[in-house]
Amino acid sequence: MSHHDQSWNRLSDLARRAPAGAAALEMPAGLSTRVVAQWLAERREVLLVSPWETFALRALAVACLITVLAAAAAWPVVVRDPVPEVADVADPVSAEVLP
Repeated sequence: MSHHDQSWNRLSDLARRAPAGAAALEMPAGLSTRVVAQWLAERREVLLVSPWETFALRALAVACLITVLAAAAAWPVVVRDPVPEVADVADPVSAEVLP
């Protein structure tokens, strides 16, 4: 019998003997605390990657803020009444040529 077959038999025996019902659905004590602690540790490692990355993220935030402010400043220009048609302000010759 190979090593994989022995491992499979051992795991299947343990699975057959596992508790069923409500006891199987219970979380181990302190699991949520360990999960949150692990998440915070990984988050700290990710945030301390590089000062250039921090600078780039802040520059991206500033660029987005400038874009939003520019769009807000240009909004009155975008929503005002459109320019009259060319035929209305054109010379009389073009008024005869244009329908």
